[in-house]
Amino acid sequence: MLPIENDTPLDFHFDHHFCPSHDVVFSLTFTNKSLFSRLCSAVYDKQIVIAGEPLSQAAILYVFSRFLAVSGTDEAEAFLADFQSNELGRELVLMYNKLIASYQELEEIENSPYYTQRLTEAQLDKARAEAEAKGEAKGEAKGKAIGAKMLVDLIKKGFDPDTALKMIEEDASVLRFEGIK
Repeated sequence: MLPIENDTPLDFHFDHHFCPSHDVVFSLTFTNKSLFSRLCSAVYDKQIVIAGEPLSQAAILYVFSRFLAVSGTDEAEAFLADFQSNELGRELVLMYNKLIASYQELEEIENSPYYTQRLTEAQLDKARAEAEAKGEAKGEAKGKAIGAKMLVDLIKKGFDPDTALKMIEEDASVLRFEGIK
């Protein structure tokens, strides 16, 4: 955990590109074991005491959510005003400032294959939709094949094609009742 003096004035060195919720900044922020364990503890709904500050899950999720929602200098200033005396809030700002101080390293990480070759949320949504459509098409084709087999079986049993089609359309349980598989 970073040493924190609660009475020392604190600045939030906000950067519009590398805001707190940016993938690289988020990933590096939570490589800090103390911050990561607090985030996990908050998610798992446990009462947590941080250096004499008893905080509930809601209070911790609120500090984290406010920090990660900072997307401009006005929000950064508002976060400082609200959480400058809060140990977790101060630690998040100090960690963020430390990360932003190494701007070139953040750019190198952002441009690394790990980050450049990942799919965006929009790309993931498109891939999911395509996979779902492909699955539905396969299911529909399989259903048609099964229906065709049932139609042939019913005709072999002596039903006329129109009656057999109606039976398939109305209720597949009729086919089971007749012993056709």
